[in-house]
Amino acid sequence: GPDKLRKNFQRWREMSPEDREAMRQLYDRRRQEIRQQVEEAAEKIGLDLTDEQKAQFRKRYREERRKLEEQLRQEMESARRQRMPILLKKLREEFQEESAAPAAPEASPSPSASPEPGGSPDGAVSA
Repeated sequence: GPDKLRKNFQRWREMSPEDREAMRQLYDRRRQEIRQQVEEAAEKIGLDLTDEQKAQFRKRYREERRKLEEQLRQEMESARRQRMPILLKKLREEFQEESAAPAAPEASPSPSASPEPGGSPDGAVSA
């Protein structure tokens, strides 16, 4: 919606010229890939289209492809939600076993160790 457009525009304005150019190139490559996929799809199903028909076919292909991609995303999200409890149970069991076993002593820095010049005790470097 409008909020998404506004946010994207704001991000675009905040990008460096180099990043903008990289995004343009990425966008152009993606458009070219889609155009090639559309042409291959029309060829594959044996259509010989006029320029006007090709434009209409590209539009419909993109619409249907977007629907398909959204359906696949929803299916993946559903499968992920169904499998997540199994994953969490596996990890819980794995880490419960590890925490029950005696842990190797962790090497800790000696109290006499001093931070790097310009650094803080937590390792952060001040600017």
